[in-house]
Amino acid sequence: TILEQTKARVKKLGPGKHDPGQIGPLLSRYNQEIQACYEQALAADPKLGGTVVLNLDADQNGAIPGASTDPKAGMAGLPQVAGCVAERARAWKLPKKDNGTAPASSTRITLTYRLAARKP
Repeated sequence: TILEQTKARVKKLGPGKHDPGQIGPLLSRYNQEIQACYEQALAADPKLGGTVVLNLDADQNGAIPGASTDPKAGMAGLPQVAGCVAERARAWKLPKKDNGTAPASSTRITLTYRLAARKP
């Protein structure tokens, strides 16, 4: 009986989840880092603008082991911004998952940044 109760409880816990209510405000704190990446590229091309999509994989403990972008990282323009954004995102830390039992599970987060040069 004890074994069955324990087994049932483990099924209910499952892989856990990151609380969206905590993640959204936390990720918005990193907007300054995204802006810094963009402003660095603006120095070379003052008319630079466009969209960068950031895909994050957050592990059970809130670390970001994976970050990819669209466009892919490159040396100039939006690809330069994307590379900078991905590099910085890998250093971000999110809260741990709640009630998780599967440490290998991850949470996929997609963020879209629309970048436009400020008009004088």
